[in-house]
Amino acid sequence: MKISLVLFLSLYCITCIAQRTITGNVSDTDGIPVLGATVLIKGTDNEVNTDFDGNYSIEVRLMKK
Repeated sequence: MKISLVLFLSLYCITCIAQRTITGNVSDTDGIPVLGATVLIKGTDNEVNTDFDGNYSIEVRLMKK
């Protein structure tokens, strides 16, 4: 039982470390927010769209190769 709990907590901590949330804002050259712009992580299918104010938040999952 003790080994199972230690293993579970170790895997949980690795999962926490391997995820990040990146936030930002997309605007044009005049500083006007871009509504509905697509932000994606290159090489993945992970993408989000900006909100009315050009803001986005996307979760990055770091994976070993």
